[in-house]
Amino acid sequence: MSVIIEVLYEESDRDTVKELLSMILRTSSELNVKVRVLKRDIHSEDIISRYGILLSPTLVVNGIPMIIGRIPSKRELKDLLKRSILPI
Repeated sequence: MSVIIEVLYEESDRDTVKELLSMILRTSSELNVKVRVLKRDIHSEDIISRYGILLSPTLVVNGIPMIIGRIPSKRELKDLLKRSILPI
């Protein structure tokens, strides 16, 4: 099973987003979880119509905004990835 992670951000957070993307890829590799990461402009009409107004950066996991307006800790990201692959 693969996890789709959308990283929603504004241009001013570009450096922070690079660190976040690196952390996502390292963590998913450690857990052997396949991820598909999509970077998206938080101010695009598509994002606003789908999720509403959010703070940057936001992590959307499998279509659900999970972390809004901040960078998660590595432990929090690990927990999030583990929970995202659990069968329902």
